[in-house]
Amino acid sequence: MRTVSLIALTLAMALACGSSKADPVKGTPGAAPDKGKRRAAPVAPPADLPRALPRDVPREPPQAAGPPDRIDRLWVKPRNGCASPGRYRVDHPADETPSLLIVEGNKPRTLVVLLHGGSGDAKKILRQTRLDGLAKQEGGIALLVPKSADYGGRGTRWNTGKWSHMIPESQGRDDVRYLDALVDMLKDDVCAEEVLAVGFSNGGQMAQRWACEGENVDAMLTAAGTLLVDPGACDRPVPLRSYVGKDDPIFKNSPLEGVDFPSVQASAQLWAGINGCEPEPHYSVDDDLRKCAVWAGCNEPVTLCVVKNFPHGWPAPWGRRNKSSRVSATTEGWAWYRELD
Repeated sequence: MRTVSLIALTLAMALACGSSKADPVKGTPGAAPDKGKRRAAPVAPPADLPRALPRDVPREPPQAAGPPDRIDRLWVKPRNGCASPGRYRVDHPADETPSLLIVEGNKPRTLVVLLHGGSGDAKKILRQTRLDGLAKQEGGIALLVPKSADYGGRGTRWNTGKWSHMIPESQGRDDVRYLDALVDMLKDDVCAEEVLAVGFSNGGQMAQRWACEGENVDAMLTAAGTLLVDPGACDRPVPLRSYVGKDDPIFKNSPLEGVDFPSVQASAQLWAGINGCEPEPHYSVDDDLRKCAVWAGCNEPVTLCVVKNFPHGWPAPWGRRNKSSRVSATTEGWAWYRELD
C-alpha cells in the first residue's frame, strides 16, 4: 500500500507540473498576460506597395520562334513611315542570326533590346529567353539583339565595369555609347515609343550600366544582373525587375572573386536607393517557387525575385536539365513591363 501511495503521489505531482507549463501559443492557463512580452501586431504593408507578381501573365509560355519566316535583309532606313515587319541584319551583317526582329502589331511599338551573356551571341540568348517567340505571340514589339565584341581577350563580353580594375575606362570600349547610338538609329524608324533593356549575366550587368549611364532605357529586366559602376553616376530613376537563382553564387556574393562588387541582392538595394525607395524591402511573395521583394515609396519600382532551387541562368520552364524552372522571367517580366504606369 505504501508503495502504491508513493506512485500515486508521484503521478499526481507530474500531472500538476505538466499542466502548469506554458503552451508556446496559448500561454499559461489562468495566468495574467505578461504585457512586457506581448507579441507585436503584424505590420500592414504600405498602401502604395507595388505588386511583386503582375496580374496578367500570359498563361502559355512563348514557343521557340524557329527559323526565319522570310529572307533576312540588311537594315536600310525606310524612306517614310515605319519599317516593315521582318528580320534584319543591323550591327553585324555577317552573323547568321539577324539582330532585329519587327513583328506585326499596334504602334507605337516597344523596342526591346536583348543583351546576351559572356561568350554568348544572339542565337544563344534567344534560345534562353524565347523573346522572339514572345514578340510574335504578343505583337507590337521590335526586338533588337546586338552582339558585343571581344573584351580584353575574354571573349564576347560587354564592358560592364567588371574589369575596370585591370583595363582603365579610358582604354576600354564604350558600350553605353554604342547601345545608345543603335537605339537612336532605330527607334523612330521602328516606330518605338519606349525601350526595355533585357539582359542575362554579363548582359544583365550591361543593362544596369546602360540604364545608369545612358539616355535611352525606360525600364530594365535582368537575370543574374548586377550594377558594377558607381551608383552616384545614375542621375535618374529607372524601373527594375531582377531575377536570380537562390543557388547562384552571385545572389549574395560579388560576381568577381577578390573584388568588392555588389551582388544581385545588393544591386537591387542600390537601385532602390537610386529610385528613391524606402530602405527596407517587403517580401510580399514567398511560395514554393520564389521569394520576391518589393520596395515602397519609389519614384520607379524595384522588384527582386529569388528563384528557389535554381542556379545561374535565365529562369524559364524550357531550360535545359537543372536550369529549368516553373518561373518564367520572360512572361512575368513582359507582364510587369506592360503594367508600369
